[in-house]
Amino acid sequence: MTAASIFLLILWFGAHGFIIAVAFRLPGYRVGLVASAFMLVMLFLLKPYTYDLKKYSIYFDTGYIETQGWKNPDGDVDFQLYQKDTTGDPFMGAYEYGFRKLAHLTHKLLPSGALMPRIDPDYGDLKQRGPPRSDAAIIFIAIVGFGLLLSGVGLFSQRQPTAVVTENARWLLVSVVILGSIFFVLGSQNTLRQFLGFSLVLNAMALASLRKYVLALAILIASGLFHRWAPILGSILVGIVLALEMAQAKGSLGEVRAFRPSHFEMLIFVFGCFFAIGIKLIAVFGLFNLDIPFVGEFKPYLIKEGDHFALERLTVLKKAVFLGLLFLVSEVIVGKTNDLEFNKFRTLRRMSFLSIIPLALYSEIFSRVLVIFWLVELLFIIWALSSNQLRSRLAGAAVFCAYGIAPNAINIVIGPQWLYAF
Repeated sequence: MTAASIFLLILWFGAHGFIIAVAFRLPGYRVGLVASAFMLVMLFLLKPYTYDLKKYSIYFDTGYIETQGWKNPDGDVDFQLYQKDTTGDPFMGAYEYGFRKLAHLTHKLLPSGALMPRIDPDYGDLKQRGPPRSDAAIIFIAIVGFGLLLSGVGLFSQRQPTAVVTENARWLLVSVVILGSIFFVLGSQNTLRQFLGFSLVLNAMALASLRKYVLALAILIASGLFHRWAPILGSILVGIVLALEMAQAKGSLGEVRAFRPSHFEMLIFVFGCFFAIGIKLIAVFGLFNLDIPFVGEFKPYLIKEGDHFALERLTVLKKAVFLGLLFLVSEVIVGKTNDLEFNKFRTLRRMSFLSIIPLALYSEIFSRVLVIFWLVELLFIIWALSSNQLRSRLAGAAVFCAYGIAPNAINIVIGPQWLYAF
C-alpha cells in the first residue's frame, strides 16, 4: 500500500471518527463536523478512479461505452477506443434516457479531462494514467445527488424539525452523514445511475409522507429515467413509508423494542421470502428467456454469478453476516425508544433489512438491492444522531463509524490493491 493510499484512508477514517464527538455532544463537536466535511470533500477530489467510474468517465468523454478495452500504442494517455466501439451516434442507445441526456449535457457544457491531480492507486503519485478523466461531469453528478439527498431529508424534516441541535449544526451534521455514507460513496463513485435514481426515490418517499401523492408519483416515475429499477424498488419504499405514516397516526409506533418485531415487520419479511421464491421459479422454469419486461434481466445474475467474482468482493454469506451483525448490534444499543419520529425511521430501517435479507440466496441480486438498505440507513443515522437520547446517538455513531472500515467503501476509496498486496 502506498503512502498516498494511507493518506486517503486517514482522511476516510478520521472523517468518520469525529462523529463520536457528536454522539456525546462534546464541546466543540461542530468543529469536528467541519473537519469531517473538509476531509471527505478532499478525499473525493483526490481519490483514484476506481471500478465503474472509469467506464462512466469514458462515456462522458466519448459518448460510447467501452466494451473491449483501450489500446495505447504510444505508451501515453492518448487512449483510443477500438473501432467497433465507435459505431452509431454517441450518447444514444446506452443507459436510460435521463442519464444519456445528462451525460450529453455535461459533455457539451462542462470542461473535459482532469480538473485536478488524482492519486494513482498503483504508483501512489499524481500522474495521470489509464483512460481519460471526466472530473467535471463526475463532480457535477455528485453535487446533483447530494442536493437531492439534502432535499429529501429536508422534506422529511418538515413534519417535525429536530430541536436537539441548532439549525446550522443540524444541516452540517446531515451533510457529513450524507458524504460519509455507503450510499453516497458507492453511488457517486461507482453506481452513478442508481445513485441519481434512488436519490429521487428518497424525495418521493418524503413527499408521500407529506401526503403530496401526485408529486411523489411523478418523481417516482422520473427516477426511472436514470435507472429502470428505481421506480419498482422505490414503490416498495414508498409503500412502507405510507404504511408507517398510518401506523404513526394510530399510535402504533409509540414504542419500539430491539427484538420485538411488529406484525407488519414480519409481513414484509414474508414478502421478501416470496420474492426470493419467485426469482427461483423464474430460473427453474426458464422464464427469463421469454420476452417479459425486467424478467430477462435476472438471467445474468442467476446463471453467471461466477463471472462477477473478484478477490476483493466479499462473498454473499460474509456480506449478509456482517450486515446482520451491525444491524443487531445497533438495535441492541438503541434498546427501547418512544420517540414517534425516530421510531418511524428506525422501523423503516428494520423493514428494509427484513425485506432484502431473503435475497441473500442470490449474491449479485442481493448486492444490487442493498441500495435500498443503504438509502434508508442514511435516514436512520441522521435521526439517530439528532436524537435527545444518548443510546440512539451512540447507535447512529456506531453504524457511521462502521462505514469507515467497510471493505466495499475502502475498495471504492483507494481501489482493491490493498487486498491484492496480501
